[in-house]
Amino acid sequence: MGAETICQLDILFKGEQNYITKIDMTPVVQLYIIRVVLGLVAAALSAVVAVLLGNMTDLSTLFNSFTVALVVYLLTYYILKAMFKTKIEKQSKILSTGIGMYFFAWIAFFVLFYTIIYQLTLAP
Repeated sequence: MGAETICQLDILFKGEQNYITKIDMTPVVQLYIIRVVLGLVAAALSAVVAVLLGNMTDLSTLFNSFTVALVVYLLTYYILKAMFKTKIEKQSKILSTGIGMYFFAWIAFFVLFYTIIYQLTLAP
């Protein structure tokens, strides 16, 4: 690191705005992050339901798990709609923001959680 780089880092850390501790997130970004976390929670819940209600070779296990994820998404939509009603102009944006990442996070963590729970229940 040269002297110029150290000086620039010093300005960054000690400047008028502290970039490290100040995180300004717009309501859309907050909603996006909440959706990803809810996808993770829905995956854990879906995995528990899948292990309790189905077997690994049955396709209805996946459909039941997807239904749980969809119900969680729709229920939390109404909660988030009440929270972000005044912060986001278009109400349809509350429904659509983060839907892709919600289901991508759900499927990835569902497979992970289902595998872990399934293996733990098979252990003697």
